[in-house]
Amino acid sequence: MTKISTSEQALSVIEGRWVDFVGRIEMGETIRDALAASKLTRPIFHGLIRTSKIHKTQYEEAKTAYLRSLWDDDTLDGVLGEIAAGKSVEDACAAFDRLPRQLHTLVIRDPFIYSAYEEAMKIKALSIAEETTAIADDMSDDVQLDGRGNNAAVKRAEVRIDARKFHMSSWFSKVFGKNGNQPVNVNVTVNHAERLQEARARRDRAPVTVDAAPAEVVEAASAAPPPRRTISHAAVVEAADAIPEFLR
Repeated sequence: MTKISTSEQALSVIEGRWVDFVGRIEMGETIRDALAASKLTRPIFHGLIRTSKIHKTQYEEAKTAYLRSLWDDDTLDGVLGEIAAGKSVEDACAAFDRLPRQLHTLVIRDPFIYSAYEEAMKIKALSIAEETTAIADDMSDDVQLDGRGNNAAVKRAEVRIDARKFHMSSWFSKVFGKNGNQPVNVNVTVNHAERLQEARARRDRAPVTVDAAPAEVVEAASAAPPPRRTISHAAVVEAADAIPEFLR
């Protein structure tokens, strides 16, 4: 008969308690309650999930299994259907009394739910594409009551289109490409002739003021010009003698 060492016996006990702990986590118990019920200490728990990939995977799968149990098939299909219809994740989850972070966690951890979520987002992207066209074609607010271009409304429409294009390219890049964040070029027609006419009218209506020039300035302007300077014949002869021989 093979004798089991003390260390092997300790490992066997720990492993048994670990199995009990994981089962309790899968049933929805808190970590504190599961540790106490399985008689597993917190240092051993942290040591197992930090040093053993197998134990960490078992722990994560237990948490996912409990979270998945909160989302029955009807609830999951209902939430994804609301998202596909155009609702946000928050509104879709609220309609079924579920938390968005729960759905996000399941999307990351469960490949099946990720695939279903991706399909819902693609359907939503197709609907948003039609919204983008409607926003671009809507010219009801492009002109203000005074006939001028409504730059604020046009800019707002541009932002709405850019946001939708980003989501469309992110959710369904195969159809809408990966450049959905490219800005939309929107030209606002401005009547320059009207602007020029208004500027001239404002100029004509403005009062004309002429500041009187100071008396000193007027007196200086009306004074006789200074006498012209004359150069004597002797100075001219002296300057001519100063020119070098080779330059004459």
